[in-house]
Amino acid sequence: MIRRLLCFLVAVLTMISVFSLTAAAKSVSNSDWDVEIDFPDEYIVLTTATLSKNTEFIESIGHSKESLRKAMNSGNIIFYAANEKNTKQFHVKCWTTDFSERIGNLHSLSGESREATLDSIKKILVSDGHEILFSNSFTHGESLFLKLAVSVKGDNPFCYIQYITVLAGNFYSLVYYNAHSYLTVAEQKEADSILSALKIRAKGEGSGISVQEIVYFTLVGLVLIGAVFIIFVILRSFLIDYKISKTEPEIIPDRIKIKRNKFGGRKK
Repeated sequence: MIRRLLCFLVAVLTMISVFSLTAAAKSVSNSDWDVEIDFPDEYIVLTTATLSKNTEFIESIGHSKESLRKAMNSGNIIFYAANEKNTKQFHVKCWTTDFSERIGNLHSLSGESREATLDSIKKILVSDGHEILFSNSFTHGESLFLKLAVSVKGDNPFCYIQYITVLAGNFYSLVYYNAHSYLTVAEQKEADSILSALKIRAKGEGSGISVQEIVYFTLVGLVLIGAVFIIFVILRSFLIDYKISKTEPEIIPDRIKIKRNKFGGRKK
């Protein structure tokens, strides 16, 4: 009985943990650009439509609603995410230029054309005097991304990691900013994990569902199915035991009276 109870509790806790992991992220989307992304719960996520609901936080990071709105519009920022201390920020940017329209889809390029295009994007993104710490290209879902890590010197040094791709003639970019002159391994891992949650459903680019998403949802589904099955088996076992206990006759052993004589011996 105790073993069954423990199994039942494990199954329930497993289901709770799965739902908790799913609920811990803040999911935001933008229908104009067909973009969706999840941010950890520690981040306050702003859009130009939600600035009026976060006045206190906006003022705490040195902005007014109007100044932040202007900065977001001029910087092509559709999502502005920051932790409460404003020591970490993520910006999701979307914009279109003649250059992006000529590229069309970055992943469709190959060979020298691809390398030349990636170099041109680097020159556009990185200002003079800023140091590129490292760069590489990789595939996320069906899209080819350029990843840049850049150090910015000055009185208030900081670093940023920028991920950028071109889909359907548009630039799509995720940028991570810190508040110091170096990048830690943990920061790089966090930036990569946020990028993995970015979904771009540009017209003509299919569903935008990545292989990582398919694997994740498959594993979650299997865990939930397993937990439900375990709960079903345990409850069924409890029910069977309960029915058996109600149908079995109560067996009371006959009492045998033993007569003893006054000297303590048995009477024959």
